[in-house]
Amino acid sequence: MLRFASLGAVLLLASCGVGAGDAGDGDGGSDAAGPGVDAGSWLDAAPTVDATPPQFTCSTLPVGAATVDLPALHGALVREQWARGRTGTNGEVGTDALYLRSIRAALDPGAADPGVATVGWLVGLDAATFDASELTVSNAPADWASAQSASLVVLRSQVGGTATRFARPAVSASLQREATGWQLVSLVIWPSVSLATPAEVAALAACSTDTPPAEDAVRAHRFEGLRFRGCGMVGSYAYTPATGDVVDWRSPVTWEALDDAGTWRGAPTRWRLSRPATLTIAPANYFPDIAEADCLCGDSAGYELTVDIVTGVVLRYRPGINCVVC
Repeated sequence: MLRFASLGAVLLLASCGVGAGDAGDGDGGSDAAGPGVDAGSWLDAAPTVDATPPQFTCSTLPVGAATVDLPALHGALVREQWARGRTGTNGEVGTDALYLRSIRAALDPGAADPGVATVGWLVGLDAATFDASELTVSNAPADWASAQSASLVVLRSQVGGTATRFARPAVSASLQREATGWQLVSLVIWPSVSLATPAEVAALAACSTDTPPAEDAVRAHRFEGLRFRGCGMVGSYAYTPATGDVVDWRSPVTWEALDDAGTWRGAPTRWRLSRPATLTIAPANYFPDIAEADCLCGDSAGYELTVDIVTGVVLRYRPGINCVVC
């Protein structure tokens, strides 16, 4: 199996080491730190890399940003804007993201593309660990000249020359056109992506494959759902796949920073390499109450899945295929 040395943080870089081995197995929040916190103290307190870290496999890749003091980082970002005269800047620390609001930063008026100007502004942040060549703006208006506002998604499409497969963007940015030009109004920052290091991404890339995992864990999974008459709930059901049911693998493989339970609900601690799929129930396996089940939609029954490609386990699922039931 491929085995990698564990990831630890150095300053903001959340640096990780990669060791040798064989192929892998596997909102609300607190207020920003107040003005009394030293703007550089979060750097001084950053942990260092363990010289003899434990080994880990593709199924236990840690999220480097999990070792960063996110409230302190958020406080430093807010105070940086205060120091630049944007004293209305505020926000909060969410479970997996940092929120900055009421920034009101004027973007470069000489830039023909405000999206490019936004990237330049982000790269200029004191805490930035990326350069402009790593960022790709999506969701930009087709015609900036006629647009009055924009919600940009900024992807970190490569790190250290390695192409990425992050499920989350690095940043989302809200822009507003004012009489004097475009302003950056608010940001959402995903530290798991924005602070990912070249070594961390190299480990993720080494564990990635487009070859589907074995279907055993999917076929052993117990799917639970609700029964409806019209759209009134009348009960629940459970289903375990049987012979004849079909697993269809979709694309793409993505990297998700999830909590220890493999969900989005808690603070991200582990990387999961996931792939979408569908499970279609064979008509011969329809159960007596399937006409009321949320997995039946039109002339087919089944589930849309997100599967860990290393372990093969189902991370989450939704009843109905290409369909929303009630």
